[in-house]
Amino acid sequence: MINSAKLKGAIYANGYTMKTASEAIGVEYTLFTRKVGGFSPFSATQLLKLCDLLHLTQEEARDIFLPSDFTDCKVGVAE
Repeated sequence: MINSAKLKGAIYANGYTMKTASEAIGVEYTLFTRKVGGFSPFSATQLLKLCDLLHLTQEEARDIFLPSDFTDCKVGVAE
């Protein structure tokens, strides 16, 4: 579900390492690497902190954290 390559790219592009990014959002490094690898989920708070830290747009965040077919989801749309 998570696009690990894009997330790592955003981390490095913003001048962080995996270690410094984990420290910046308050997640222990080993757990952070599991989350980035898709083996453990990020909490909503952690996702918001990462988006802010990495200056991600809504589209970038969607591309990294949501499955590619999520755009087909009709959440909150009455039919």
